Amino acid sequence: MDSAFYDDGTYKPRESPNPSGSIVKTNESVVNMTGDTLVKGFGGPDGSKGIIKDGTAFQPNGYNKVYDSENNIWMDGQFKSCKLWNGKLYLYNSDGILLKIEIWKNGAYHSDAWL
Repeated sequence: MDSAFYDDGTYKPRESPNPSGSIVKTNESVVNMTGDTLVKGFGGPDGSKGIIKDGTAFQPNGYNKVYDSENNIWMDGQFKSCKLWNGKLYLYNSDGILLKIEIWKNGAYHSDAWL
């Protein structure tokens, strides 16, 4: 089913209307805490929007360690077509406090890591 994270950090189902106007539940996408709609099996957020610190260029199809504008690690792992494929996605609140780490495998959200 389509799901979303809420301010309290809970992961709750979300319903979507189909073309006929009725409500359906789907498992084709997830909305993560940053508001990105991520289609399962098609990779995580686009890492090319982040910052690479080691002076190398972002590798659209390879390993990257990507930071956000606040200098926090944002993504760490293997990318495919610029999207996180196998690795970790770090999610922070507006104060820069780490809320959770998502594990991505084969282009889909897999689980949360323990903090």
